[in-house]
Amino acid sequence: MADIFEKHYLLAPLSPAERERLTRHQHRRRYSAGSMVFTKNQKTTDFFIVLSGTVRLYFSAPDGKEKTVKLFSRGQSFGEALMFMRHDTYPANAIATEDTELLVISNREFRDILLKNVELCLAIMGTMAEYVQILSSQIEMLSVFDARTRLLHYLRDHMQGERRNGTLYPLDINKKDLAEYLAIRPETLSRLLKQLEHEAVLVWDQRGVTVHDWAKLKDA
Repeated sequence: MADIFEKHYLLAPLSPAERERLTRHQHRRRYSAGSMVFTKNQKTTDFFIVLSGTVRLYFSAPDGKEKTVKLFSRGQSFGEALMFMRHDTYPANAIATEDTELLVISNREFRDILLKNVELCLAIMGTMAEYVQILSSQIEMLSVFDARTRLLHYLRDHMQGERRNGTLYPLDINKKDLAEYLAIRPETLSRLLKQLEHEAVLVWDQRGVTVHDWAKLKDA
């Protein structure tokens, strides 16, 4: 878990003493696949960092349909923005899509640390501003680009590791959730993946995505 503290934008700026203090007000919590982390309008007291597994944040429409907002995997956090807002309830639902372990951190304790350290506040404001820019780019991708381009952007951004032909890249998302996230129909996603397979660019199966031609993927 040490790497989480070193890399996460909220935790990395903390001093050793502040980290030690925070460890007394955090705990690990495990969720089996399909378990709710929280529901919309539930009172918020903590924020979460994913240690393993995947969490899906989503809205439920009156007709029962669900709209995926974002998927969170190892090292990513959710719920922290509510610390800086006047809302005291979660605005959406969060569910574990697979067996998941979360680090649960007290909002009250983290806010108290911030109130006593102006430099820490400024550091976090800077990293949060960078995060907002990333989100703005994602919004632009979803609103401006066509379905094929959105899919390719997502795959290029989420395939970690050395980019070599023939490499398998595991993805923490299924086709249904990916289609929702990209705001396209599931049948459109299936058609695009078949096109990319026919073009010998990549193959998607239950293990993940195998890229056969990175040059084509970059130019596709």
